[in-house]
Amino acid sequence: MAGGRTELGRNMYPPAMDMTSPHVQHWNDAEMFWIIQNGVRLTGMPSWNGSISEADTWKLVRFVHSLPRIDAALAANTVPPNVPAPEQDAQLARYGRTLYRQEGCFVCHALNGEGGKVGPDLTTEGTRGRTDQWLIGHFKDPPAYVHGSVMPPFKNLTEEQLQALTRFLQKPTKRAP
Repeated sequence: MAGGRTELGRNMYPPAMDMTSPHVQHWNDAEMFWIIQNGVRLTGMPSWNGSISEADTWKLVRFVHSLPRIDAALAANTVPPNVPAPEQDAQLARYGRTLYRQEGCFVCHALNGEGGKVGPDLTTEGTRGRTDQWLIGHFKDPPAYVHGSVMPPFKNLTEEQLQALTRFLQKPTKRAP
């Protein structure tokens, strides 16, 4: 639920934010309070001003900030489901597609004929022979991997998110942007 990976969250544009992500978790309490009360224009985040009291909004702020600890505790106490590897791979790629949109990769990169032209076309990324480790390293520090790169580093993404984005880009089949 916190990861925005529900059917509703995946189908929003832009996709619902992962509440456990460093991108969301870096907001201080006052910023989080403001976002909950005022919403975010042009997204699925509505304004809750007038619907939720200030006291309850502060409780919600504390709850959102506690989500990474709750997720970690749940992961430590649950046995992973017995899901076949291909389904896990497909699930990771779907999450990568969501991150591709959420992080705005399409602004600079084309994919299947849609998107920007600042960076290379990513439609055939999976055929370039780059390893997953190379792509993850590139996401973390682009100029270290491509001399003169103007791509910003994705320091806000977790290892799981970097792996998901990599899996999405490495899939050899045609991908929906």
